[in-house]
Amino acid sequence: MITMTQHPIARLRGGALLAAFLVLAGCASRSPFDDSLYPPPRQRALPIVVPQLSRQQPQATERALFVDTQTLELDSLVTAVLQRNPSIAAMEETWRAVRARFPQVTSLDDPMLSYSIAPGTLANDRIDGGHKIDLSQKFPWPGKLRLRGEIVEREAEAAGYDIEIVRQRLVLETVRAYYEFYYVFRAIDINQVNLDLLKEFQRIAETKYAAGTASKQDPLQAEVERYHLEHRAIVLQRMRKVAQARINTLLHRPPELDLPAPPKQADAPGARPELAVLRTRAVNARPELQALARRLEARRTARELARKEYYPDITVMGTYNSMWDSEEHRWMIGAAINLPLQLERRRGLEMEALAQSNRLAAELVAGVDKVALEVSEAYDMLVESEHVVRLYGEKFKPVAEENLKAAQSGYEASKTDFLTLLTAEKNLMLVQLAAEQALTEYHQRRADLERAVGGDIEAMPLPDPQNQPNPQPQGDHSHE
Repeated sequence: MITMTQHPIARLRGGALLAAFLVLAGCASRSPFDDSLYPPPRQRALPIVVPQLSRQQPQATERALFVDTQTLELDSLVTAVLQRNPSIAAMEETWRAVRARFPQVTSLDDPMLSYSIAPGTLANDRIDGGHKIDLSQKFPWPGKLRLRGEIVEREAEAAGYDIEIVRQRLVLETVRAYYEFYYVFRAIDINQVNLDLLKEFQRIAETKYAAGTASKQDPLQAEVERYHLEHRAIVLQRMRKVAQARINTLLHRPPELDLPAPPKQADAPGARPELAVLRTRAVNARPELQALARRLEARRTARELARKEYYPDITVMGTYNSMWDSEEHRWMIGAAINLPLQLERRRGLEMEALAQSNRLAAELVAGVDKVALEVSEAYDMLVESEHVVRLYGEKFKPVAEENLKAAQSGYEASKTDFLTLLTAEKNLMLVQLAAEQALTEYHQRRADLERAVGGDIEAMPLPDPQNQPNPQPQGDHSHE
């Protein structure tokens, strides 16, 4: 008698099962994410298609911008940046998206229509067909839809102030880039004037050397200094391209496009209000604080809405049931309410709204302190710049110019050496550059102050505090 284990077919089946088990065991020992089993697909970079914004201008118009303008004025540049920069378009679409939520939260839910049929009455000649139709409409507790709409309105107002935040940031960046552009042009002009002056000094030195009244070292020193100024001219051209690219980026244009030259002279320091007046204006005008105040109002309204959740919603319904024998019983109307028994969920919703309200109130108080500090720091920096501008204009520049004239006269009369003349020329150039740098910093710091205040420090009216949102918590710190 041959046993099962001895039968050749059984042995064959057993070997096959063993082999299959070993194969499965080997596969199971490998991770399903093994790269050798499942090689990753080749990574392919997707082409970026830049969308055409509604406010975006065609490329031909971009190149034509400022073509007929001889001088690049700051006001026209700021206007162009605010019209063309895509950052504002992004914030405007955010504001529109928030506003579009208003009809979503203030509308009723869709009515519910249901139809039922008794399948046992189908294809039954002895019984009439039975069916039932239900129509219902849910009505939130009075006041809920209104509060939801008010929350969206406050959030939309905050989003509107977010647009103003971006606008003011762009204005500040534009002003700073503009005066960097201005300084580079003034540095190029100063460098060229000093280069021409140094060539004149080299000619005088060569004449004196030919006459035997000066050494050969004098014209050689002048030539070396001339090479330094020529090298600086190359560096300044590179700086001009960088400043130009920064402005073109703000204008949403290719960085290499040319821009008109700025004016030959920036405005001198003008009048400014007192620090206390600017602080008061800043608290009422900074869009960051206004946005926080609107969001605080929205959270307070959300807490009021959370209290409404303790009240039930009402559902009105009508029914037609053909399976009632009496015609009077077939039509029915009624109402239903939800039972607000889940008190912990509603308390949690109310406490969340309270915590959010307290958080925003604290942020608003801290924001007022931060704005006051920013105004004070920017004001002190501006006052310092005013003193520096006047110091260079009234003291340093006249003395440096007189010193150069004296050194040139002394060298021509062989009373001073050429090194003294070169030193006087270098000092004058450094003073001229420092004077333009001080004027540039003054206008940049004035822009910093206007950004800290939240608008033009001369033209901005002082708002009436009675019409502004109260930044205080108004008793919301009491956790109920």
